[in-house]
Amino acid sequence: TVRDDFGELPGQLAEIISDSGLGAPGLIAVLTVFFVLLGCFLDGISIVVLTTSVVMPAVAAVGIDPVWFGIYLIIVVEMAQITPPLGFNLFVIQNLTGKSIFEITRMIVPYFLILVLAVILLTAFPGIATWLRANDLKADLMTQTPQSLLDAARARATSPDFTRTFDDPVEGEGPLSGLNVAVKDLFDVRGQVTRAGSLVRKDASPAIKDAVAVARLRGAGAGLVGHANMTEFAYSGLGLNPHYGTPLTPLKEGCIAGGSTSGGASAVARGVADIALGTDTGGSARIPAAFCGLFGFKATAQTISREGAVPLSHSLDSVGVLTRDVGMLRPVLNVLRDRPLPASSAPRAVIVPENFGMDGLDTEVVDAFEAALEVLRASGVSVRRQTLDFFEDYRALPVWQFSAVESRAHHGAYFDQTRTELDPRVASRMARADGVTGIEFARTIAAREALIARADRLFGDTPVALPSVAIMPPKLDDLNDDATYDRINLLALRNTSLANVIDGCSVSIPITGHPGTGLMLTAPAGRDAMLITMAETLQGAW
Repeated sequence: TVRDDFGELPGQLAEIISDSGLGAPGLIAVLTVFFVLLGCFLDGISIVVLTTSVVMPAVAAVGIDPVWFGIYLIIVVEMAQITPPLGFNLFVIQNLTGKSIFEITRMIVPYFLILVLAVILLTAFPGIATWLRANDLKADLMTQTPQSLLDAARARATSPDFTRTFDDPVEGEGPLSGLNVAVKDLFDVRGQVTRAGSLVRKDASPAIKDAVAVARLRGAGAGLVGHANMTEFAYSGLGLNPHYGTPLTPLKEGCIAGGSTSGGASAVARGVADIALGTDTGGSARIPAAFCGLFGFKATAQTISREGAVPLSHSLDSVGVLTRDVGMLRPVLNVLRDRPLPASSAPRAVIVPENFGMDGLDTEVVDAFEAALEVLRASGVSVRRQTLDFFEDYRALPVWQFSAVESRAHHGAYFDQTRTELDPRVASRMARADGVTGIEFARTIAAREALIARADRLFGDTPVALPSVAIMPPKLDDLNDDATYDRINLLALRNTSLANVIDGCSVSIPITGHPGTGLMLTAPAGRDAMLITMAETLQGAW
C-alpha cells in the first residue's frame, strides 16, 4: 500500500545517506538548502511536521546528536521563512503592512544574515547546542558544591538499598563532577570491606585500593555514596538478600527491584544516586533497569576492567551501568572504558526472534514490547521477525554451568567451610557444580565459543530486539516458595543471558507508559557505541 511504501521511506533514505559517505557536514548542507527551498512555500510548523519523521533516521544514521539537530532545525526553519526575496513570511508581512516586497527584503536582510551566521556557528561549534544538556546534570552546582550534593545523597542512603555509606570526600574535578554513584558491594573501595552481599566476607580485610572502575569514576569527579546491596555473590536475577534485606522497586508497591544489582537500581530510581556501578553476568544490570524504569547497559566484557571486583563467573562477568537519563550513559562509559566510545550510526534494522525469548510473557510485557516495536518502525527501523536455527543451539547450551562451576572456583573455600552461613538459594546453585565433570564443562566452553563466532557472523550490526524481562516485577511476598523462586529467577534471566553467552553488549531501555518493562537490544561484541546511539535516538520517542 501507499502507506506502507511511505513508511519504508525514512529507513530507505537513512540507508542511502549512510551508504553515500555524505557524512554529517554534507547532510547538514543538503538539509539547509532543502529547508530554505521549503521556506518559500510553507510555514514553519508545516515544515517541521512534514519533514521530521522522514529526515530523523538519516540524521541518526550519520551520528548527528538529536538535541543538536532540534536546535539547528528551529533556527534554519526560521531562516528559511525570511529568505530574501521569496520567504513565506515576507509575503505575510507584505499583506499585513502593504509595503513592497523589495522594501521588506531590504529590512529583513540583517536578520536573515544573523540567522545564517547562527547556523554556521552551530555547525562549526556543536557544543553551543549540546553544552547545556551535557551540563544540566550539574545545574545544582550553581548553588551547591559536589561535596554538599554527595553529603545530601549519603543522608538519604538507607537500608536495604545500601549496606554502608562512605565518608571520604569528593576528589578532584572532571566530566562527572556533581554526580553521585551507588557502588555495587563487589567493587573494592579503598578502606572498605567488600562483602559482595555476603556475611562470610564481613571480616575480610579492607581494600587497599579502589577497583579500576571505581578509581576511574572517582578520578572523573564523581562522588561515591556507598556500597549498594546485591544478591550474595551476584548469583541471582531477582536481587533478594536474606542477610541485608531486599531492595524494592519504587514503581510498584511491594515488588522487587530485580538483581543482582538491586540496591544500586533502587537508589538511582529513587533519586538517591545518579549512577549505579554494577556488574552483569546474566542480566544483573538490565533486569533491575527494566524493573525500576532505568537505562541499563551491559558493556562488552573486555572494554571495561573488572580488576578489583569480586567475580562470579569469569567467563560471563562484565561491568554494567544504570542511569535515569540515557544522556548520562555515554559520558559514564567513556570514563569507565579503556578507550572512549567511537562515533557510530544507529542500526537500520532489528531482529525479533520467533523461536526464542517471546514465550511465557506477561500480558503487560507483550503490550509494552509491541508498542516499542511500533516506535522503532516509526523511526525508520526495519523490524524483522525471524526463526533462526542459532537459537535452537543456544537453548541447548547448559548456561548454568558457568556460574555454578566458576563460583566454586572463586568462592569454594566459603562454600566448603561456611556453607550454612550462605544464602541457601545461592549455596544450592553453587552445589550444582558437583554434578559437572571436567570433560562436560570443557565441551560447554567449546560450544559457547562456537556460538560467539556464529552470533558475530549472523547478527553483525543488526541487534536482536527482545523484552528485557519476560515478566513484570514480582512481589517479594510471592517468592517465599523455593520452587516459585527458581522458576521466576530462570524466567527473569532467560532473555538477558543471551548477551553474556555471546560475549556481546546489550542495553535495556525503559518503555514509557509501561512501568516495569524494558526494550532490550543485544549485539555481538564491540557494538557498544551502536547500541548507545540507538538508545539516544529513541529518547522520548514513546
